[in-house]
Amino acid sequence: MISAVQEGEPDYTDNYLCLKCHHHDNIPTNGILLSQLMTSLIGLSLSLYLLYEYVLSSSDTSVTQVETTALTLVVSGFVIGFVYVLYKAAIGYRLRKSYLKN
Repeated sequence: MISAVQEGEPDYTDNYLCLKCHHHDNIPTNGILLSQLMTSLIGLSLSLYLLYEYVLSSSDTSVTQVETTALTLVVSGFVIGFVYVLYKAAIGYRLRKSYLKN
């Protein structure tokens, strides 16, 4: 694969062209992959910290079961989202590595 530049293409992707079959593909840049990785790791750590701080270490009886359940569900949604972004960053990195090794 060789790097191919086209007019009007967005800057957040790199374009590659296969010399054998002339297949054209866009892959994410290192900046995008790094920002996905860092955002997901920071988000995961913040979500898990807040879950621990407000739910698991809460010995206060003023926190009701409904509040605990609601916060656990919200944090679970955030964790699932951040794990998905981390997964997409890993897939993008693997794709980028496979294109650049040739």
